[in-house]
Amino acid sequence: MNNIATCSCGDGSSISNYGLANCLKGLDVAEDVIFMEMTKVDGSSNGINLSTDVLDQTFFDSKFGAVDARERWLIAKNVEDFQSTPADANTFTFPSGRIIKLSEGIREVVMTFPIDDPYKLKAKMDAMDCRNLGVMYKDRTGSLVGECSGDNFIPRKIANGSLDVKAFDKTDTEAARVEVSFQYDRSAADRDVDFIEESSFIDYSLDEAEALNDVNIEFVSTTTTAATYKLYLDWGGAKSRTPAGGLEANLDVTADDVVEPTSSQTETVAGTYVSTYSTPLSGGEVIQVRGIGGVYVQLSYDLKRLIGKTSLTA
Repeated sequence: MNNIATCSCGDGSSISNYGLANCLKGLDVAEDVIFMEMTKVDGSSNGINLSTDVLDQTFFDSKFGAVDARERWLIAKNVEDFQSTPADANTFTFPSGRIIKLSEGIREVVMTFPIDDPYKLKAKMDAMDCRNLGVMYKDRTGSLVGECSGDNFIPRKIANGSLDVKAFDKTDTEAARVEVSFQYDRSAADRDVDFIEESSFIDYSLDEAEALNDVNIEFVSTTTTAATYKLYLDWGGAKSRTPAGGLEANLDVTADDVVEPTSSQTETVAGTYVSTYSTPLSGGEVIQVRGIGGVYVQLSYDLKRLIGKTSLTA
């Protein structure tokens, strides 16, 4: 909680001057927001090592498409009305009128996401509240905004339990939307806020980052010669979920947990696939579908939900 007080005492070396550089580069309006766990599974920072990380396409792909979802950067694009408002400091007033500053005020963030189906987005965002969560954002100039902590560029920590997500219906005068608010943790000191300009990235822009879609599966039939199944997203009506298309070359079919060679794998209609085995199987084998080569992030789809969904050959 290093922002409870901001005064630095000592021999004067910690005193800062207030001169400004010419053509001072500042922060612009927040455009995309990136949520993430503060630390990886191994306990190390889930941010950027300013000394060793190479900020190119490969690096950012490994963040936005991390195999372990707990290490993934979750980008929510096209935020509206992003507000980061500092509260007044907490003070104590003596009878004489003298005021003593006790601590900095807690900063609150509010933002809005226009979306036609707000309830499903709310459900996804509500699931983040139990995590050790932090946030960065991309501003309109392409800069990535977070905090500096030594050689690490890290997310700003969200206070546990402060995440609040509200879904608003479309009305005659208002658009459907989701409003997200939270408070920064006291450890997220304003003095540590910093940014990395887009020009510091190597042939990369954060505009290229894509949010992943979760994919679900429904087996239609699994015979000894072929498997037919539907892949679909969370979005859409209860009987008309959005199909996950274009994945026929990115899927493996397994029989009893062994990848089964296929003579053909086709998408017959949007999101419905038929995988025909090169050699007929025995009856009663357990069929699964997974990302090709065991890689579950394929073409901006997250196929992790396919794990454990099985059918038996008939």
